[in-house]
Amino acid sequence: MTPIDLFAEYCDALDEGPLDEWPSFFTPDAVYRIVARENFTRGLPLALMLCESRAMMEDRVRAIQELSMYAPRVMRHVVSAVREPEPDAVTASYAVFETPPEGDTRVFSTGRYLGRLALDDGMVRFSELTVVYDTALIPTSLIYPL
Repeated sequence: MTPIDLFAEYCDALDEGPLDEWPSFFTPDAVYRIVARENFTRGLPLALMLCESRAMMEDRVRAIQELSMYAPRVMRHVVSAVREPEPDAVTASYAVFETPPEGDTRVFSTGRYLGRLALDDGMVRFSELTVVYDTALIPTSLIYPL
């Protein structure tokens, strides 16, 4: 699987579901984090979302499906400029659009994916994925992974 295919399937799982598939894009000991560009640039460790294993990602999915209360919405990821700066590394730009049931589509988040890849059970997966979002604030509560 190429990095472009990996991102396409990753985004499809987030946009179309089932959300249960999201953790399967990661190795068991993978790290997933969402950080503000300012924190990332300054080397600050504060993350808006941090999962330090696939098990933590599975817990996040369970919490979204069983515990979270939020207004329904459709999320749509657009990924571009996928590059492999090193053999096991991948970067890409992203935009996520949000559409509430009764309302206009708006830009929810833009930024960059910075990932590390590894073979796991014969599949290319993320061993690390850092989502660096461009704005200082996410406009609404961040429920789903980006």
